[in-house]
Order: sequence, then C-alpha cells, then structure tokens
Amino acid sequence: MTTTTARRSPMAALRRIRIPVFWSAWALLFVLMSLWSVATPLMASPDEPAHAIRAAAVVRGEFVGNPSTRVPGSTDVTVPKYVGDAHKLPACYAFRSDVTAACEPWPSHDTTEIPSTTTSTLNSPVFYAIVGTPSLVLNGAPALYGMRIVTALLTSGLLAIAFAAVARFPRRRFALLGTALVVTPMVLFLGGTVNPNPVEAAGAAATLATMMLIFRTPSPAAHSG
Repeated sequence: MTTTTARRSPMAALRRIRIPVFWSAWALLFVLMSLWSVATPLMASPDEPAHAIRAAAVVRGEFVGNPSTRVPGSTDVTVPKYVGDAHKLPACYAFRSDVTAACEPWPSHDTTEIPSTTTSTLNSPVFYAIVGTPSLVLNGAPALYGMRIVTALLTSGLLAIAFAAVARFPRRRFALLGTALVVTPMVLFLGGTVNPNPVEAAGAAATLATMMLIFRTPSPAAHSG
C-alpha cells in the first residue's frame, strides 16, 4: 500500500478532522447555550421538571423506578426535595400571560429524600446518569443549573464534531454554512436546559457528518494495483 493510498483510508479521514474548528465551535456553542441556560427560568423548558427528576433518580441508582399508581404512564422515584418540587417552580406563571416569571420561587436547598413522579420513563438512563452528576455535589438552584450546563456541554461538543467533520469537505464553506443554519435558536434554547432531545439531535448530526466524511474518502482497495 502506498503512502498516498494510506492517507485516503477512512480512519485517516477521521484523523484529519480539523481540530481548531472543533475547539472553536465547541467553545462558541457552549457559551451560547450557557447564556440560554441562565436566561431561561428554571424548569421552564418542555418537560424539564420530569427530566431533572429522572436525572436525580438515575444518578442515585434508581435507573427505572416503579410504575406510578397516581399518574398512569409515569414512574415513582425517590429524589431530594429540591428536585422533587421542580414541577412546582413554573406553576405561578404557566398558562398565565399576565404574570411574569418573576413570581417563581427560588428552589430550596432541602436534600431530604421524598417520593416524586416523572413522566420520563422510556429514555436511556445514560444521559440522565451524566447530567444528574451535579446533584451529587450541589443542591438547590446550583444543582439544577449544573444539570443544564452539563447538557450544554454535551450538546455543544457533539455539534462541534459535526462542524469539524464538514470542515474537511471539498466545498467546506457551503458545508459549514449549512451546518450553521441547522443550529437554530431552538437548538441553543433546548441545549441549555435539562432535556435529552438536543443531545440526541446533536449526536445524530455528528454521526451523519463523520459518516459522510468517511464515505467521501476513497477505499484503499480502489487504489491498490
């Protein structure tokens, strides 16, 4: 196998991912998502209380929970009180256009274990085991914000892989522009909250970009004599 052929192998294509683009994209996206994280009232994003409760339960070893007898389709878990009360935080302004989020009470620092219910029952526990880690060393609002920051870190990192991969395409300016257009305000918003959806979407984008980079690289067998 010649040196030229070796450089065209799929693994060589992955090794040539543009590292500066990766770090730049990761840093920029992480900052933007973190800004959304602190600007959005706690537990105000779609299903965030349920995801936060599941994360706190999974990281404490309760991977599934028991089928709830109170809320069909949900599971009963045991979590610290400040997490279990997460669904109560936006209640003062939810569905009330005349009330601002300023009415939202600040989460307590009560770490007493209480029973709670979460509708997040079918998603893989891997995401929650990672995101729930801040609740083991923090409590109250810092723990909830910590969960958001970890989500932002994961989401922005996966998107950065996609940017670094498409930066190796022949027409990388158009590829980078197309990838940038995918990062809509909704992606940044969800990426700064406790929600597995942005991580899943970013993971799909990273997988697609890296697979396209591999398939665009000629196979060594095609160049062997």
